Amino acid sequence: MIRCTFAAAALAVVSTANADLVIDSALGTTLDVSHSVGSGDLTSYMVIDFGATGGDSVAFSYSWSGPTTPTSNDMIEAIVAAGFLSWEYTDYSFGRAVDNFSYGDMSGDPSFYWGLSLGDVVDPGVSWAGSPVGVSDNLLSNNSLDGWYNGFNDDYSTIPPALPLVPAPGVLTGLLLAVGPRRRRRATR
Repeated sequence: MIRCTFAAAALAVVSTANADLVIDSALGTTLDVSHSVGSGDLTSYMVIDFGATGGDSVAFSYSWSGPTTPTSNDMIEAIVAAGFLSWEYTDYSFGRAVDNFSYGDMSGDPSFYWGLSLGDVVDPGVSWAGSPVGVSDNLLSNNSLDGWYNGFNDDYSTIPPALPLVPAPGVLTGLLLAVGPRRRRRATR
């Protein structure tokens, strides 16, 4: 098992221009990306769900330019190199397996194992499927979505992650207006 934690490195540069991944265009809901790394005109996204150990989901974006196509492993390495994430993995003859992720005070349980799901935005929502290949062989594409969950179903199929989402500003305003400020009434005697 190898544990990698790096400070910011030349491999990963915070992206200044990054399009939001729209999950529901009718509601204006987008993926809540906590950190962006890399630069270029192509962007992939990764969500890590720490729900199995009582944590939240966190999303990252990774940008690059062609002509080479990066892998899920390259995206993780760039996020780790930027200092936003830690991971533990094991290299096998067939490829690399993720043993654990840690983000801030959230960490998975290595005995649960981590499963990779690949998502397609179907607007509204995301359609998930278990990855047919490992982290080292999964090629990224523009707006691709990798999802990690710490655990599997009883039949060993992957569990898709919960998505951290940002509602459209109008939706948030509407919710605040619906709840509205509460005024206390004074009791009169």
